Amino acid sequence: MPVEAVLNFTSGGCTDDPTNGRTDCNGTGISGLNIDVNGAAQGNQPTLNLISGTGITQICSNNAGANRVDCTPSLNTAVALTIATSQAGRPDFCNSTTGSDSYTCSLNAAASLTAYTPGMHLTLDADTSNTGAATLNVDGIGVKNIKQPDGVTDPTTGQIVAGRPLTLFFDGTVWRLPPNAGVGTCDNLHSISGSGNCIPTPSILGSVALTSQTASLGATNLVSTPVAGMYRLVTIAQTTTAATAGSGCSLAVTIGYTDSAGAATNNTISGLSLAALGRSTGPMWLMVASGAITYSTTRTGGTCSGDQYALNIVAERLQ
Repeated sequence: MPVEAVLNFTSGGCTDDPTNGRTDCNGTGISGLNIDVNGAAQGNQPTLNLISGTGITQICSNNAGANRVDCTPSLNTAVALTIATSQAGRPDFCNSTTGSDSYTCSLNAAASLTAYTPGMHLTLDADTSNTGAATLNVDGIGVKNIKQPDGVTDPTTGQIVAGRPLTLFFDGTVWRLPPNAGVGTCDNLHSISGSGNCIPTPSILGSVALTSQTASLGATNLVSTPVAGMYRLVTIAQTTTAATAGSGCSLAVTIGYTDSAGAATNNTISGLSLAALGRSTGPMWLMVASGAITYSTTRTGGTCSGDQYALNIVAERLQ
């Protein structure tokens, strides 16, 4: 229904009726006021009564000087969200300063939260990282557990990080972490990425960089006392000076270790010709039980002379 600043009856008169909180209009030919909403007739009565609705308030005052009653609708900010309140994050920003992982907060909205609703979201900004199981109490409604995205598993230590806001949603029973919440803590072979997930951390336990080699090399420790586990080795053998005379010369690189079954094992990378410039590479994965990881080279001379090679090896523990 259109609302104008002046309600004008062209016949009859209007009188202020403060007892009933209304203005009465009557006169010859006036039986009432036709009220339509969106073109649909609602009724015909001599009194138009403005009632405040949810989120809207009505304030009316008698304007005797202008011979009218002025009514002004306004937003009830106790129940309606304003742009300023939304931009301030008050409806869903939960800042916990408890100093523990029993988190509490007030949303500081125009009206306090009265109940948790399945599907509701909020942003938790905690002052303390969790050390395992954690809880959240919003606006004093009640303590609810915080769980992994599966809704069952407790967070791992450090999964909720102090000063790193994250979004939670309520499933009707518990608060759930988002799928990208990460894993909290990692083992000593991994580190936490910026997204909170464990990523491998290179753990170089042995390396060698040799140049200008002209002969075979006996077995030499690459990793003297490796911890049992999986290792990755990258070997690069390169002819840096081709043989100046002769032919038939080549190089083989051998990696020795004790495998997970306790057997002494040798893995060999061969096929590098020393008669011409070239390179041979060999990544390999080892399951080491005990003992040293060693390297050695075997130069098959043929009739070559004047050749030289370089050898680079890196040993990294994976698990």
